[in-house]
Amino acid sequence: MKRKNLTYNMIIIYVPSMIQLVLIIYTLRMEANQINDLNTTMDEIKNLLSDLSYVATDIRDKLTEINDNLSDIKGYGLYTSISDINDKFSNIEDSLNSITGHGAYGISDIVN
Repeated sequence: MKRKNLTYNMIIIYVPSMIQLVLIIYTLRMEANQINDLNTTMDEIKNLLSDLSYVATDIRDKLTEINDNLSDIKGYGLYTSISDINDKFSNIEDSLNSITGHGAYGISDIVN
């Protein structure tokens, strides 16, 4: 009789352990699902950052191109700069003013 009682006690101890094991397995599966969801989210973030990197590279390339174009417009040295072009326009303006003349005599006197 003692032997049956010992076996019965072992079954009673074993059954709660099985329930606990099932709960642990369920909890681990839930945690695994959450980890998979996090991995999926991290992959999506990684893809978005990669796309953003490509866009940023394109923006940098365009800004470099704009900077190069502005440098070309600004010019380098004495004879290719904007100030040189401004001086040339001033010289042209002075030449035109000397052709038209000042005061009573000017190019209109030749036409008349």
